[in-house]
Amino acid sequence: MQVLKPALVGQRHFRSISRELAGQRPSHLPSPGHRPGNRSVQLVLIVLPRMILQSKLWYDRNRPITTFLNNMHKYLLLLTFSFLSVAFTGCESSQSALSKPIRKTETLTPDSSLLAKLGEPQDLGFASIRIPADFTQSSKQTKGKSTIYPFTGPRRDDGTAPLLQIMTVQLGEADKARSLGVTLDKFLEGVKKRRAQWSESQLSLGMISDLEFAYKSWEGAEISRGTPMKGTMYVTYVNEKLMVAISSQDVQPMADETMPLTEAAIRTFEMK
Repeated sequence: MQVLKPALVGQRHFRSISRELAGQRPSHLPSPGHRPGNRSVQLVLIVLPRMILQSKLWYDRNRPITTFLNNMHKYLLLLTFSFLSVAFTGCESSQSALSKPIRKTETLTPDSSLLAKLGEPQDLGFASIRIPADFTQSSKQTKGKSTIYPFTGPRRDDGTAPLLQIMTVQLGEADKARSLGVTLDKFLEGVKKRRAQWSESQLSLGMISDLEFAYKSWEGAEISRGTPMKGTMYVTYVNEKLMVAISSQDVQPMADETMPLTEAAIRTFEMK
């Protein structure tokens, strides 16, 4: 069956009617006395209805084809939308993954085998912490918006000793906008400047006494004497006005024994 396009049907009828109007008058046209000025009206009254009728006939004959094309158009739109949705979700997931720490937040508890080596809870006024039993507290130091509570382990013959300290910082407007990870790195920069052969662990998050801490461990050699050292640092925001940083360090090889002990002490920190 030959399928005629509506445009071609209209063109053929238009040429036919034009010839009729130009010289040969069909039997159904008005009499010779009809005014020539009405040719445009005749064209509209004759050609337009025929074109509409032929278009309707073409559509009825080819309805399965037009229905199929319409359905294909809908399916293509649906597939395009689904593809864009998946692509956007994948991009968003990738960006979120890059901003997350290497390990998920977990509850941090002290090593139970080391609890016997920790003393009774020390009252810091705003919080308490169980310091290693053989550590002694030095006088707190206040400078600007910061207050440091230092604790020192037994001093050795070479003058070295393990160190554990708690520092509080009153937060300014600029500090509130920083994430825990950024704040932790800012504190570690001060330690890094005094160390050579520096290396640090990936950022981790953990909960201690209902507070979220960001923490890292590090290794480096003291620049002045070249002594290899190890340390760790934990940072948390207590509220919008107060930040707490707890850190410990010692020289090698003794740090392999003292660092697990001081880290157990850090994980007993508790706000009042």
